[in-house]
Amino acid sequence: MITFKQFAKKLLTVSVVQIEPTRRCNFNCLHCNHKDNTGNLNIEVYKSLLAKHRRCKVVKLQGLGEPLLHPDIQLLIDIASEAGHKVMIITNGSCKYVNNVDCYVFSLETMDSTVFEAIGKVNLPRVIENIRYAASKQKIAINCVQCSGNTPEDVNAVKQFAKEIGADIWITPQEVWVDPSHQEYAVQVADTKLAWQKHGIDPGYRKYKACTWGISEFYYDYTGAGHPCCIRMTDEYRNAKQGQHVCQRCPL
Repeated sequence: MITFKQFAKKLLTVSVVQIEPTRRCNFNCLHCNHKDNTGNLNIEVYKSLLAKHRRCKVVKLQGLGEPLLHPDIQLLIDIASEAGHKVMIITNGSCKYVNNVDCYVFSLETMDSTVFEAIGKVNLPRVIENIRYAASKQKIAINCVQCSGNTPEDVNAVKQFAKEIGADIWITPQEVWVDPSHQEYAVQVADTKLAWQKHGIDPGYRKYKACTWGISEFYYDYTGAGHPCCIRMTDEYRNAKQGQHVCQRCPL
């Protein structure tokens, strides 16, 4: 268990504000909770969120949509950077490289085009080309989700690719993105269980020993509305508070 001293240190040293630039996405990943495909973050709303969190260390531009599809994504990055924040982006790799990102992360689950398309993505060669280009410009990371649509062999292939281009590799187990009251909860639980079995993940695995959402980590969608955490991103969780209704059986 995490000690109180460790927990206090985390609160004092980690401050992340995650903001969704857009709800639009050009992929349809089976392990993602993305549904609708409209809506971009207003620049003035964005500025007001940053003003609310002036002391945050990291602005994470990520949500249910592909962040680089925001028409003014470079402006969003530059505004945060000029305000003294580190900028982090997690992208599906389909879009061209953008500048001034401190932590540039690509989502990639396989090096096999057939598996890539079965997961709900398209044009793997272009994605690989974009990742290679970014790696030639700066240090990057690759986030590989252990999902029901890929295999341990796919994950190992991504690991080898990351090593080849000098990228960090993050291995992330598939997660349940809704709480038990949601109509898709049973389906997501079953699919996630399948993913964990395929990849040999311990059923007792937890990403965090202590939750700091709403304390030193915050999430806002493209409308500027707050959410209880980064895995309760759909509209029914707007302005919801942490608690049993949305937090019970949290996979994190």
